[in-house]
Amino acid sequence: MPEFTDFNNLDEAMDDYFSYFRMLASSSRAERIAAHSELNDWLQECLLSPPWKVRPDADAIWRVVVALVARAAENPEELAIVIAGPLEDLVYQHGVVFGERIVEQTRTDRRFRMAMSGMVSLDTVPDVYRSQLRVLLDRPG
Repeated sequence: MPEFTDFNNLDEAMDDYFSYFRMLASSSRAERIAAHSELNDWLQECLLSPPWKVRPDADAIWRVVVALVARAAENPEELAIVIAGPLEDLVYQHGVVFGERIVEQTRTDRRFRMAMSGMVSLDTVPDVYRSQLRVLLDRPG
């Protein structure tokens, strides 16, 4: 599994993360081929693994996803990348592990609530958390 443990350089890693997606959308084939993000590799490995594999890194994963949401909140393109990527993966794949944190962050953090409201569906969220999120996001049940 790729490692991302250097939280002193999280801002730099997030810069590279968003640069990676800009490069993937480039009209330059060379830029698309050169595109790489260690943070993206790490997030995909962690979040697309079966839920039982995420627990040893749960605090690190949570910290990175919340930081990405906070960073992207003022940029619609970056926010869309975070919502459609690590946030949805976290909620859909690991809602059981992170459910309480997701509900609390949605309740207390305006930016996180805005990101959660951009998710297409809450259908794969465990029932107990789904009902709480629907109330917080003002969505019908």
